[in-house]
Amino acid sequence: MTELMRVNRDLKDLRKYENDLNNHLDTIHAIVMSNNDLNFKIRVLHDIIGLNLREVAEELDMSYDYIRHVSAEMNEKN
Repeated sequence: MTELMRVNRDLKDLRKYENDLNNHLDTIHAIVMSNNDLNFKIRVLHDIIGLNLREVAEELDMSYDYIRHVSAEMNEKN
């Protein structure tokens, strides 16, 4: 019985941790979307959040080809 209580407590802690992570992701998303710099948005969504370029294009409501082009230009500059 003690083992079951420990598992339940661990699950509760993990759910709280998951909720905290989701809140942080929502905050990051809001900051990114409020920024007007397209390069910043692409860099954060792709490199930090981990979206692929198709997902970035969907998130920004832009064409995949355009996002791919901008991303390639950013990579050339670095």
